[in-house]
Amino acid sequence: MKQQTVLTILFLFAVVLITAFSACSPIYPLNPWDDANCFLLLGRSMLEGLMPYRDLFDHKGPLVWMVQAACDSVGVRPFFGFYLLEIVSLWAYLWLAYKTMMLFALPNRSNQSTLALLWTMLLGLALTTSDFFYYGNTVEEIGLPWIMYGLYIVLHYARNNELPHPILSIVWGVGIAIIFWSKFTVLSPFVGAIIAVLILSIRRHQMRAFWETAGWCALGFVGVSLFVVGLFYAIGGLHDMLDGYFGYNLFRYHAVGAEDGGGDMRIYPARLVAWAALVAIPLLHRRVQADVRLVVTFAFATTLILFAITMVYIYYFILCFAFFPLVYYYIRRLPLTKPVWIIAVVMAIGMVMTDFSLMQRCRGTFPKAILTLIDKTDHLDEGILTYRSRETGIYIYGQVMPPNRFWFLLSMVHQDLKDDQDACLRSRQCRYVIVKDQVLEPEVYDAIEANGYHLIDQEEELFRTLRLLKPKIFFWNLGWTQPIMRLLLDEEPQPEKAIFKLYERD
Repeated sequence: MKQQTVLTILFLFAVVLITAFSACSPIYPLNPWDDANCFLLLGRSMLEGLMPYRDLFDHKGPLVWMVQAACDSVGVRPFFGFYLLEIVSLWAYLWLAYKTMMLFALPNRSNQSTLALLWTMLLGLALTTSDFFYYGNTVEEIGLPWIMYGLYIVLHYARNNELPHPILSIVWGVGIAIIFWSKFTVLSPFVGAIIAVLILSIRRHQMRAFWETAGWCALGFVGVSLFVVGLFYAIGGLHDMLDGYFGYNLFRYHAVGAEDGGGDMRIYPARLVAWAALVAIPLLHRRVQADVRLVVTFAFATTLILFAITMVYIYYFILCFAFFPLVYYYIRRLPLTKPVWIIAVVMAIGMVMTDFSLMQRCRGTFPKAILTLIDKTDHLDEGILTYRSRETGIYIYGQVMPPNRFWFLLSMVHQDLKDDQDACLRSRQCRYVIVKDQVLEPEVYDAIEANGYHLIDQEEELFRTLRLLKPKIFFWNLGWTQPIMRLLLDEEPQPEKAIFKLYERD
């Protein structure tokens, strides 16, 4: 199959997947995820002339703000620009996954390109319908094609003993810099991969070539870094950026003094045992070329070490999709018979039918409580405070800016974040206060009323339960499964709800 044909097929497939399964897509009324709304608002604040980190705070890297600002400037609707970026990003991942598979194609078999394309498409569907993808718009999602690119280059070197062209090395450096200035922990697969390349270069007596490649890579990294640092220096926010990104993530995000913090820096013994068992998997396959096995083991190991020693969120596991194309090595002898096609179709239907976002959209129960609340407010321009809650989407869809620096609560809540919100509440500068109920303490609501606000409306919506953690509720929420589950279960599962409460100043 010609490469141009494969590229075209994968592009069209990426358009279909992102349109169907990302809540950034125009077929969804909104993206209800707090992180997605947070990221987009960060970008919008730059377009409004606010100083990142100083006026509005989040601990993600500066390139997240810059990319989101570029996406929001498209201006068609919230998230439309990011929807286009998701299509390009997924297309790049699918193409690189396909290219990685073809590294291990059998030269004497005619079905290799078709089989690799089939597995690539199944991977793309699995990615966008998984819990890891969530509603779309994660740093890991945009970082994945760069991780896939780096792994492809390293595997190409391990298998064919060919170092990348200088242009490709510069591009790799650009990718490393993009991830570094967005969320540096996402670089974990590169750490192991680079160590493996160094070992291979020593074995092959290619250290001079290694340092030349590293130099070209560094050129790409420095170029992006100078752009980021130069921009923040020019707008007078360099210190705020360095302190907000590196200072907070390295010294405060897991630090003592944060709620539920401090203990997250310890190494979890049970997790380490589980990850060690996973790392051992590549080592067990003796038939695999030793150099390839070395690269995969090291890159996989440093990825899992990150998961073992830090606080892990479900979307971190998107990074594992950089390794899933390697499964092709074990199915490459599979004949493309009718049963194989039937199994692939059944797998695809199963993934589509168990996607939370699409099923809720089809049922008309997709979360959109915040839009209902916005329709019932007349003067959002007089200010609204998100109090003791994650970002709700009120600022993006209400088209207003937050009144305070710590406009939502981070995962690790320090006292200064609470103090900032309390000061804004006491000032009564905002006409409205909104709370997203996530089992908040009664004193939160007492404080709102004590400062002269009264409840004017309340809305609720389905809270997205992860299938890996609470599969019974997840499958019940799909809707079409309920008649079957009623026959199998003694009692109906009780779906979790997210409750929004809107207060107005007396």
